[in-house]
Amino acid sequence: MLTHGNIIRDVSFFGRTIYDEPTGAVFFNWTGAGFEVAFEATKLELTLLALESANPFEGALWPCVSVFLDDGEEPVRELYLNQPTTRITLFESDKPEQHRIRLVKRTENDKGKVGLSDIAIEGEFLHTEADATRLRLEFVGDSISCGFGNEATSREGLFVPQEQNGLRAYCAVTAKLLHADYHNIGISGISLCAPFDPEFAL
Repeated sequence: MLTHGNIIRDVSFFGRTIYDEPTGAVFFNWTGAGFEVAFEATKLELTLLALESANPFEGALWPCVSVFLDDGEEPVRELYLNQPTTRITLFESDKPEQHRIRLVKRTENDKGKVGLSDIAIEGEFLHTEADATRLRLEFVGDSISCGFGNEATSREGLFVPQEQNGLRAYCAVTAKLLHADYHNIGISGISLCAPFDPEFAL
């Protein structure tokens, strides 16, 4: 029987996040943000909310996330969340097993929003203490920071979210090499200073 958890108490979020009171969801919209949950269970389900972003040059954009199991460096699943609500089973087994699952946003902030609104389990959540000694980094950047089109196979055609993987951009790679936690505040095409056209400087 599935038991609903508390997403604030039972889930460890990382990166830049915000709690949305109307939906009761925690949104993790920036590249590389997400959450981790540890458990001993036979089944783990969760509900993700997704918000579409619209760009006149790119069309409708929905978020993409990667799912990692335990200490795995390669994702076990890639999810393209192209509907407002997605209920998904992330783990299922005939007998209880102990695992950690990390879900990480690979697309950037203005290419669709995503939040966790519910988590349910057949088993129990396990709680781990965060390592307060870990190095913490913050990156502020643009398209190369969040991996704009870095998995595209062609320069032709419009951008599609499935071809953006911020987890292979230099911010994520640097943090991994330094065993650090990080925030990636990167937006494609936005510069802190644009001397060639001051009108567009932030």
